Amino acid sequence: MGYSAFRPWPNTTLKWKLNNQIPTFGREKTRIHLQEAFDDWARYAPLKFREAVGDEQAEFSIS
Repeated sequence: MGYSAFRPWPNTTLKWKLNNQIPTFGREKTRIHLQEAFDDWARYAPLKFREAVGDEQAEFSIS
């Protein structure tokens, strides 16, 4: 394998948090579509995504 300047993420389960919503979708539908998109990503990468709950730290903050 060749040289890589990037190291793997130490966590393979990444948390995301929704700060705002898409006005035409509303909060719940926005959350559903985001999780579906992350699930698609997880099919091609050794990662899992889940929504952060409450005050939990998230790797992705979506505005």
